[in-house]
Amino acid sequence: MSVAFYLPGGVPVYTFSLVLAVGAVLGLALSVTRSPQGEAEQVFANGVWALIGALLAGRAAYVIAHWAYYRQHPGLAVQFWEGGLAGSGALVGGLLAFGLAARRALAARGEALLSLLFTLTMAALLGCWSEGVFYGAETGRWWGIPTLDEWGEVSPRLPLQLLATLLLLLAAWGLERARGEGYVPSSASMFGLGVAAVCLVLGLASLLRADPVLRWMNLPLDVYVYAGLAVLALLYAGWNWREET
Repeated sequence: MSVAFYLPGGVPVYTFSLVLAVGAVLGLALSVTRSPQGEAEQVFANGVWALIGALLAGRAAYVIAHWAYYRQHPGLAVQFWEGGLAGSGALVGGLLAFGLAARRALAARGEALLSLLFTLTMAALLGCWSEGVFYGAETGRWWGIPTLDEWGEVSPRLPLQLLATLLLLLAAWGLERARGEGYVPSSASMFGLGVAAVCLVLGLASLLRADPVLRWMNLPLDVYVYAGLAVLALLYAGWNWREET
C-alpha cells in the first residue's frame, strides 16, 4: 500500500488505512447523532463491535482466498495493517457482529447504523481507488479516468470505485427521502432496504471489476456473497413491511 505520511518514529500511515479510519469515525459519529432517544451509547458500542467483526472477518476471508501464499508465510496472516481485506467478508462479519450485539433492538439500532455502513463502504471504495484495487476495465472513451492498478501502472479506466461511491450516495439519499415521506414504514424495513442497497451496488460493481480476483462460473466470488445478502435483506425488509402495513 502507498504511504500517506509517517508518524513520529518513522511509523508509516497508509492511504487506505487513513481513508478507512476517517470513514469509520465519521460513520460512527453520524450513527450516534441519528440514534433513537437514549440509545446513543448502545448504538456506539454496537458500531464498534460491527467494525471489529468487519476487520476480523474481512482479514480472515482474504487470507483464506490467498491461502497458497499465507500457508508459506503464516506469520503475515495477522498483519492486516500491511493490507489485505476482503470486502464481502468484512460485510458479513460486520453484520453478524452487529446482530449479536444489538439482539432484540436490531431494527432501531440498525437504522441508525446505516450511516456507518454507507459511510464506511464509500470510504473503502475511495481507499481502493488510491491503492489500485477494485478498478474497472481500460477504455479509450471519454469517461475513462487515469486509474492506478495493482502493478502501479496508470491508464484510463472505467472509474468503477467512483461510480460505486456515487451510486451509494444516491441510494442513501433515496432511502432517506422515502423514509421521511413515509414510504418506508418501519426501522426494520429501512434497515433491510439499506443493507440490500449496499449489497446490490457492490454486487453490480463487482461484475465490472477488472482486477484479478477469484472467480466461479466466470463471476467474482464476491458477487455470490453480495447477491445472497441482498436477498436475505430484502426478505427481512419485506417481512417487516408486511407486519407494519
